[in-house]
Amino acid sequence: MDRYLDLAEERIRQAIERGEFDDLPGAGKPLDLGDDDPGWWALRKLRELVEEEQLAEMAEELQREVDALMLEPDESAVKQRARELYARNVALNELLPPGRRIPALDETSILRQWRAMYRLRRPRL
Repeated sequence: MDRYLDLAEERIRQAIERGEFDDLPGAGKPLDLGDDDPGWWALRKLRELVEEEQLAEMAEELQREVDALMLEPDESAVKQRARELYARNVALNELLPPGRRIPALDETSILRQWRAMYRLRRPRL
């Protein structure tokens, strides 16, 4: 096994001498090894792939969907959709930087808001 390690070390040394490791992104900075979250690497890659503007648009779209949900006449449909929106909210907040995160859209608060709106819309007899 040592001969493989020696071979690997030799190849690395040769690459350094050829300058293959010069000018790498983040050169001279400490490595960002993430945190204790097992999905840290995937989240970091997603943040790199999705620009902040796109994330802001996604947050706005999510809020528009919550607003549109207030017009839904069926409470069971609202409950189902609220669960879906909550899951998207959590996923989106994982991608947004801490200062840009959107308020939690949990099922309870969405239902509370919907019920209040429903009472206002309901015709009085």
